[in-house]
Amino acid sequence: MWVSGKYVSKQHPLHKPGRYKNWDDAHSHKQLDSLSGGEVYAIYNPAWPNWFKIGMAVDAQDRLSSFQTSCPFRSYELLTSVKTTQRRKLEAKAHELFENECMERRGEWFRLTRTQVTKLMKQLHECNEWT
Repeated sequence: MWVSGKYVSKQHPLHKPGRYKNWDDAHSHKQLDSLSGGEVYAIYNPAWPNWFKIGMAVDAQDRLSSFQTSCPFRSYELLTSVKTTQRRKLEAKAHELFENECMERRGEWFRLTRTQVTKLMKQLHECNEWT
């Protein structure tokens, strides 16, 4: 199986023979939601300094690609991500950490400095007991 040009082994729980543009093309949202592992990520766009989206996905790079389709300049960037076997739990923990430090919050978007985000993601990685 190939997703976004990357090989996915037959041992992966969502392996499905073929070549796909992204995970959404390969599977339904229900199938993707059934997978507990993945990544918690921090994405940003230089057009909005100090705003970072903290979210979860099966694959952070794949999620970044879906943001790029909504931006004509393709300017979203992945700052960092943390791999985990329990992405929902880790995302909830991330939102808790970021809520305590941010200047403002709008859903999954947090207003912080890049330094703060890097520090918090490092803390998240260190407390990730579900790796």
